Amino acid sequence: MGDRPISDDGEWMWTGSEWIPTPPNASERSNQIPVNNQLGWKDMSMIDKVSGIFGLLIIVGIIASISSTTSVDSNVTYIQWTNIDDCLFQVELVATEGIVYREIVDYSDRVSWENLDQSATKPYVFTITNLESSGPDCFTHQRLFSNGNLESEYFSLDPGEESVLTLY
Repeated sequence: MGDRPISDDGEWMWTGSEWIPTPPNASERSNQIPVNNQLGWKDMSMIDKVSGIFGLLIIVGIIASISSTTSVDSNVTYIQWTNIDDCLFQVELVATEGIVYREIVDYSDRVSWENLDQSATKPYVFTITNLESSGPDCFTHQRLFSNGNLESEYFSLDPGEESVLTLY
């Protein structure tokens, strides 16, 4: 009975030959969409409300994350990498003064530096080295940004290979 058409007001159900008063609970099983194509807050179950709020918070978080990574002050310098495969990498930043940062990183880590121009001078050389001894190549994304200049590269490194980005 739940798949039979129900009137917009939920009071009547079509049997195929006539309209009859809606049996109890028949309107709850109906797939009818309200006339204005919207459900009111009071019509939603508690789990629907919680799910909706949770989903909204996730969307707001994603938007905030995107805007914080895309609206970078032109005076900021950062170096960032994303390990797409589960590989072991050495990440190194060298400036005129020498090594600024060196770390061995694995899995889906990301390292970034901000305000680097306050502690080190150009040229900046950002190197990623694949420390795996064997196996397939490893994919990563490397970014070097300084004073409005961006160097970015998606690449694949065989075991022992390195990739270098330089900003002058």
